[in-house]
Amino acid sequence: MNKSFALRPVSLAVAAVFALGAAVTAFGVAPLPQAQLPAAQTVHEVVEFRYEVAAPVERVIQSDRIRRGDTVSSLAGRLGATDPDFTRFVASDKVARKLLRFQAGRIVQAEIDSMGLVQRFHYPLGASDADGIDGKSLRLTVRRNAAGALEALEEQVAVSRNVEMRSVEITSSLFAATNDAGIPDSIASQVADILGGEIDFQRDLRVGDRLSIVYETLQEADSLEAPSAGRVLAVEMSNNGHFYDAFHFARSGDDAGSYYSSDGKSLKKSFLRYPIEFARISSRFSNARTHPLFGTKRPHRGVDFAAARGTRVRVTGDGSVDFAGVIRGYGNVIKVRHPNNFTTVYAHLNGFVRGLRRGNKVHQGDVIGFVGQTGWATGPHLHYEFQVNGIQSNPLKIALPSGRPLDADALARFKSLTSGYKTELARTEIAQVASFE
Repeated sequence: MNKSFALRPVSLAVAAVFALGAAVTAFGVAPLPQAQLPAAQTVHEVVEFRYEVAAPVERVIQSDRIRRGDTVSSLAGRLGATDPDFTRFVASDKVARKLLRFQAGRIVQAEIDSMGLVQRFHYPLGASDADGIDGKSLRLTVRRNAAGALEALEEQVAVSRNVEMRSVEITSSLFAATNDAGIPDSIASQVADILGGEIDFQRDLRVGDRLSIVYETLQEADSLEAPSAGRVLAVEMSNNGHFYDAFHFARSGDDAGSYYSSDGKSLKKSFLRYPIEFARISSRFSNARTHPLFGTKRPHRGVDFAAARGTRVRVTGDGSVDFAGVIRGYGNVIKVRHPNNFTTVYAHLNGFVRGLRRGNKVHQGDVIGFVGQTGWATGPHLHYEFQVNGIQSNPLKIALPSGRPLDADALARFKSLTSGYKTELARTEIAQVASFE
């Protein structure tokens, strides 16, 4: 009770304070008469306005090699793009649709922004001319314009030229030797075409034969692709005790050029020996061959080239298509009529190039069809015939007419050009021999 009595005055004091505070508060919010209010004043104050500029959209250049089985979508994803508009555009645009047929192994380059959108996409199409020797390359570009819309175009890109020199010894076949030496297949094929009128590369080669080549390589200045092979500039070959050479030479500025031996003799033939590059002869011209289907002896009036289905078939000489269709045992067949009563026949084809029909003009080396197994055939191959006045002749043995030789003025310029090539070929030969010692 004493503690309770002692606390009572404290409680009363607290209550008094709260009551006083309430009275003060009521006094503070009471309105003042209008005359006692301070005069209105305008206050001017400079306020600093701060803002932040959005960071620019960054762009990154990416490159990647096309893999077997790739799609445009998978390739774009690997490059870091998340751009469905790009994929839809490629599928719908006439020019951009060429990307749907891209080749495994080629390197593409893309400019991707930080939003994952494709700003620019480059795909190399290859040489801008059939021979790959005009010093330019074609490139397919898909890009966003200033308005942000996608567009596609083919553009020519200048390429740099370099020269490679190689010397090899034949141990089995031409293509095995050049492959071991790192010489591109297209260069070996050119050699076979250039010297094919002088050498039967299927039968005449001997172990120990030597081949020396000078050839061009081409590369786009900003490309990550490895250099591609251009044209053969000079070639020398020793074969079974015989010596052959060939040099590329253009008679005039508007001449694409051709190949001549060191004495100025033209090596350009009216016909190529081989309608297929890198092909193996599976059956030769014969008067009595056992037919693989019927087992009987009968003449084989052509040459068979074994190759995978779909391999490209070249027309061996200039002419016009006389027939393109189906003939019983030949299956799908093309007949081409050439000047001077020559005819060539290409049989068992899987199909023809699009648009090929009777009357079409064709030029030596043009692709006209693809290897197949139609008609009387036990496997995919090309049956090739060479006819003179309607009579089949052995295409590997018949003498083929050559082009005209160089005149005196052209021969003098030719000799000046080839002297440098001969020096380089000799150096290459010496260096190769020394590497084996």
